[in-house]
Amino acid sequence: MNILIIFVVAMMVVGGCSKSDFPRYNERCSYTCSANEEYCNDKCKSLGAIHGSCTRKACLCFGLPDNVPTSSNPELCQE
Repeated sequence: MNILIIFVVAMMVVGGCSKSDFPRYNERCSYTCSANEEYCNDKCKSLGAIHGSCTRKACLCFGLPDNVPTSSNPELCQE
């Protein structure tokens, strides 16, 4: 976890990261996960992020483009 925080801070200092947040797939729902890092990493990369991780049962993406809708708090929706 500390490595992840150091990486995010370093990327922000260098300026290589646009935003890091929970992407939404509609007006309010975040991509859900259950500790599946590979799913979130793949999903985030498909949205243009540098990488992603499963945090608080939702995918958290790092380095997302500004045009991707996000939320600072994950909204888990029933499907």
